[in-house]
Amino acid sequence: MTALRQQMIRQMDLKNLSPHTRRSYLSAVTNLASHYQQSPENITAEMIEDYLLFAKVQDIDDPSLRVKRVTTSMTRY
Repeated sequence: MTALRQQMIRQMDLKNLSPHTRRSYLSAVTNLASHYQQSPENITAEMIEDYLLFAKVQDIDDPSLRVKRVTTSMTRY
């Protein structure tokens, strides 16, 4: 497990997020990193916004997009 993922899990623990929410947040970050084929550490806020717009235009039905909050706040981790 990467240090970034551990840090994200720790933050979710501190916020007492439900297991379902945690899975959704981790899925959102994984999908974003997969889209750009790079580590989340290298993804900027602008890239996150571009991804969300791309998914909206492509009408991608990805439940993890419903947790936009985690991807836009991911840069804090």
